[in-house]
Amino acid sequence: MNSTARLARGIALVGTALVVTVGQPATAQQTWADINAQQKAQGYRVTTLLSKGKITATQAAKFRADLDAIAAREVKFRSDPGGGSSEKEALRKDLDTLIASIDAVAAASAPGGVDSSALTKRRTDLEQRLNDGVLTGKIGRQELNELRADLDAVANREAAAKKSGQRLTANEVAQLNQSLDRVDSKLRNMLRNAPTYGEKIDNRQAKILERINNGVSRGKLTPPEAKRLRAEFDRIAQLEAKYRASGGAIDMTEWESLKRELQNLSRDLGRQLGDEDTIRHDQDDD
Repeated sequence: MNSTARLARGIALVGTALVVTVGQPATAQQTWADINAQQKAQGYRVTTLLSKGKITATQAAKFRADLDAIAAREVKFRSDPGGGSSEKEALRKDLDTLIASIDAVAAASAPGGVDSSALTKRRTDLEQRLNDGVLTGKIGRQELNELRADLDAVANREAAAKKSGQRLTANEVAQLNQSLDRVDSKLRNMLRNAPTYGEKIDNRQAKILERINNGVSRGKLTPPEAKRLRAEFDRIAQLEAKYRASGGAIDMTEWESLKRELQNLSRDLGRQLGDEDTIRHDQDDD
């Protein structure tokens, strides 16, 4: 074969490969993460159908065994360096077949959808935990807005179903439970790791007092300047004590009030010290 013929054959093969790739259905392009998420969603569906009496314990056990078998194959394929698209496609087809079986059972037993009261209760519990986290200072405004948007999306879907006179399908309930899983995970991390408003205030006060004392010892603050700054520090401490006496713990509004007062004191101190790093001090524990 001469060079021209070889070039033409190479172009033809590349063109064929492109056609095959682009022409594949969208579902064939699923990632392992997509397949794994579908398995988890169907696990929720089986649990929901069983809890509502829409399937028998025997049917639920069969569906779960099938899901476990698919999960085991996924682990095997993903751990095999030689595993590729053909294994993923075979697994996807088996999962689609199982989903169709679950759909058939759900359609036959509950054509009007499922009771989503458990979903509503779970969302309400998460909202209460979110509000408690805000009250203690472990969750700030930005995190509050993000998590509330996630919860509102679930609430809006529930409200839309009620408004239309229909109930959520088992698959929708499973997907919304996944959304609540993500909110739950974020909440747990925030509530476990974040300081309270009171702890944030204590941290700022300790740093400001340390800067005042260092300023005096290094001759950067005169006695009158130090006295004035400490008097302002004491005034803010008394305001904090007043807030604590009214409710025990510092809430978001009180935190923001005390934070502004301490930022003003920090900036005043920075000017007296000629401290170029005042901005960093002001942003600590935000």
